[in-house]
Amino acid sequence: MTKKFLNIHLTIAKFGAAHGILGWIRVFSYTEKKENIFDYVPWFIKKEQKIIKILPKYWKILKKTFLVKINDVNNRSMAQKLTNYDILINQKTLPKLNNNEYYWKDIVDCTVFDTNFIKLGRVSELIRTPSNDILVVKASNIKNISQNDMLIPFLHPQIISEVNINNKKIVIKNWKQTFE
Repeated sequence: MTKKFLNIHLTIAKFGAAHGILGWIRVFSYTEKKENIFDYVPWFIKKEQKIIKILPKYWKILKKTFLVKINDVNNRSMAQKLTNYDILINQKTLPKLNNNEYYWKDIVDCTVFDTNFIKLGRVSELIRTPSNDILVVKASNIKNISQNDMLIPFLHPQIISEVNINNKKIVIKNWKQTFE
């Protein structure tokens, strides 16, 4: 994917298998509240270097996933052509957040420092847990850190003292993990 494309679009779900003969398809949502995926319409897929607009028409819950009827997809074989494609949205459709709220997409690639301005590494991903989110930080080459990844709870203000999305910088405090 081109850099420009990645800067505009965000993956929020994935198409699963076709369901039935009328063109319904399973959708696996990555949004925090699963049904929020339907607030971010239109959807897009990237197919052979082309961006294709997808408009969901109807949806219903099936176990831990959704069944979705897409406009102009009227049979099983048409739905099967969407299987395994990522569902993308334009980032401009995301709502504005309050202070101290962040989208994961903005946290990834931030550089993490301690309060002494020692660079600890870069956020490679986040992990959701029942109690709090966890930063996965790829460690920099500094003394006392012998492993590649650090797991740091995203607890603001207990551990995270500063998040500066514009400068892609996170400062942590009160972090006493040993890396031996």
